[in-house]
Amino acid sequence: MEVKVIRLVSGEEIITFISKKTDDGYQLDNPCFIVPTENGVGLMELMPYTKISENGVFIKTESIVFITEAVAGLEDQYKKVNSKIDLPPEKQIIL
Repeated sequence: MEVKVIRLVSGEEIITFISKKTDDGYQLDNPCFIVPTENGVGLMELMPYTKISENGVFIKTESIVFITEAVAGLEDQYKKVNSKIDLPPEKQIIL
């Protein structure tokens, strides 16, 4: 599954895995709101008081303005938040 950023007609932006596309919309897995912070942007779980994190959520096509790809840093942050494994930083070789 690829990580995508979705702009909703309400103006909210979501970063998510899209697990299924139908004629009516998209099934989203582990969706998070992208929220502005003092240091850039942060991620906030979509409705943390529900079972969306377990079951995902279906968004109708008419609720979506556009879908695009995330920049690498945001995608890495999203994957880290949703990973069950804490990966060490990538090793670099300096010559």
